[in-house]
Amino acid sequence: MTEIQVKRIKKVYQHFKENGETQDTFASRLGLTQAHFSRVLRGLSPILPQHTLLLEHVYNINKDWLDKGKGDMFHDVTLEKPDRKLKAIAKNYSSLDENKREELLDYSKALLKDKKPVLGKVADKSKSYGKKKS
Repeated sequence: MTEIQVKRIKKVYQHFKENGETQDTFASRLGLTQAHFSRVLRGLSPILPQHTLLLEHVYNINKDWLDKGKGDMFHDVTLEKPDRKLKAIAKNYSSLDENKREELLDYSKALLKDKKPVLGKVADKSKSYGKKKS
């Protein structure tokens, strides 16, 4: 991540901070811990593509502006509606531990490839979720 991209992420965060959002909340909506996001803001840790995607969809940030400085910081809201389902996914993702996040990533890859056997395993796991092991 370049220094200019770090500055842009800081600008995005600053905007939402001025509107009452805490660093912890902002980070969790991107699936990051507050500590990791703090390292991102200091240029010590990169922000991954899935995080920029969440910035785009959760916060309505223009990816071209974030990556290349082209256009406005925000998408024109009149042209696009924020995707409430993606917001819900991001919120759920942020509450998962690292192992569950990996499972979710594997599951989403399987969905893209339409691998039904993998989906069956996930369904089997979900049926047994919460049941006591004998």
